[in-house]
Amino acid sequence: RRLGIIPSLCALVREQHCVESIGALRNVAYNASTENQTVAGDAGAVEILSNVIRSRATSLQDNDDDSEDTIAAHNRRIIFAAASALKSLAFKHEANTRRVADDIIRSAKALCNIDIVEEQ
Repeated sequence: RRLGIIPSLCALVREQHCVESIGALRNVAYNASTENQTVAGDAGAVEILSNVIRSRATSLQDNDDDSEDTIAAHNRRIIFAAASALKSLAFKHEANTRRVADDIIRSAKALCNIDIVEEQ
């Protein structure tokens, strides 16, 4: 069975934390219609991206010595991409905004200086 582009991207992000797929998911949400934000939210994109941020943030904490600079840089790149994608999914989309957990909002701000949810 063939999946649509958004569910396929979600699967790649979930399984591989693929930064290119995270970026593509961000672009689909950002450059298209509210319908794409809804489809992505319904496909679990917010939860998947949130789990990527949690997992990679934990890896950063677990490997904070200087010998792991390459791993830390890669983890930060993935966290930044996921936070940026979440921001695009939540932008002017109430249902997706509600899906973003408070710990993810704080982590994105602390690690990337990204405000996923605009303050009202």
